[in-house]
Amino acid sequence: MQSAPLEPEPDSPQVVLDPTPDVFSVLSPSSSGLEYVPDRPRMLCECASSANVVSPQPGSRFTTLSSLEKFGTVPPEQASCSRRAARLMQKANERVGKPSLRFAERHWVLAPLLFVVATIGVGFAVGWIFPVRSFQGVINLAEVQLFAHIVMLVWYNCPEDAMRRSEECPDVNVYFDMNLLRASGQSSRAANNDGHTPIFTVNATTYKLYDAGSDNRYNSPQFRTYISMTTIFDGSDGRSIQAYPFNKYLAELAFWAESSYDNQSIAIGLIGSSGVVPGFDVVPNIDFSDDLAHNVTTKTFTVTRSQGVRIYAILIVIAVWMITITLLLICIISVVLGKGIEREVLVLPVTNLFVFTQLRSTLPGAPSGFGADIDYVGVLPCLVLLTFSSVLMCAVFLFRDREKHAPRWIRRHPETVETVTA
Repeated sequence: MQSAPLEPEPDSPQVVLDPTPDVFSVLSPSSSGLEYVPDRPRMLCECASSANVVSPQPGSRFTTLSSLEKFGTVPPEQASCSRRAARLMQKANERVGKPSLRFAERHWVLAPLLFVVATIGVGFAVGWIFPVRSFQGVINLAEVQLFAHIVMLVWYNCPEDAMRRSEECPDVNVYFDMNLLRASGQSSRAANNDGHTPIFTVNATTYKLYDAGSDNRYNSPQFRTYISMTTIFDGSDGRSIQAYPFNKYLAELAFWAESSYDNQSIAIGLIGSSGVVPGFDVVPNIDFSDDLAHNVTTKTFTVTRSQGVRIYAILIVIAVWMITITLLLICIISVVLGKGIEREVLVLPVTNLFVFTQLRSTLPGAPSGFGADIDYVGVLPCLVLLTFSSVLMCAVFLFRDREKHAPRWIRRHPETVETVTA
């Protein structure tokens, strides 16, 4: 049963809805009955209440009267701030926006060219300001195998001007802590005791002959070590590949040298190291062995993603979210509010489902499968939202013509009664 509209009480001002969307009218008591008061601005109503507001008739295009109760007098401070912000936006549009638009219209070939050049310049600037770090010296950083947790180093021995079998370049055996190196197997095999096998032997005589170029039959005095990386070392918390692009690894190296004649400890001085691995920052902590007990040299590497990789990954996530929010708003306006859209717009959510996965695959060194933190805060939520948007925007075709405005949209926006396309 349909309820009857509320009857206005006598001797009390009444508020009724006017056919125009932006004003309302007040009926006040008088000797001759109800007197019509001209239209007043909607935001100046102070007498509306649930007791004296006349309900609209069924089928009216107006919303319920509870929404009118939300309107009240605008505070002077808020109105002043709004006017000030509007003036600033207007000045910015007149001084920057309109001149830029007129310039782009007059020079429609030059404007895109300048934009492309500026974009390329910004890219070069980011790459120049945030490069991968390098370090100079005796050790050459050759490779970082992230998923195998390996850092490969190439070692060079003895100063060039040292004499054969002299104090600077004796015949030595070089030892390493084997449990800190990565062997062919996945498990460490060396026991926790003395009696190490030298990883490399330096013969001073053959080294000087090779270095002088007088006899190249000898092997070059170089060798490689594969260092194991870990995410936890000496109380420093690392971050695994789960935290990409903010993953952080630590690698420790302990080595020493002994004379091949009398097994006396020999100090190994590391002048420095060099090498660059694309996409990584490898920061060494160089110590000299003669400052430690038994002339043992320890070295710690901190391996992180470069600043360029981090910035690129963050920009990709921001771009994915911006596209998702834009398409989600289109879906809400079309499906919920009933605005008509062109048919070509419907394919955008579906195509972006594949575009996002391709963008994710361009991240340098990212895990091959989904599961990193950047996936949970970026790609995966956006894929879910785009999937639902695609389903809703396509399913509405079963109920109405998507290129025409729905009746609820026309009631709110009567000026847009024509269809989107002819």
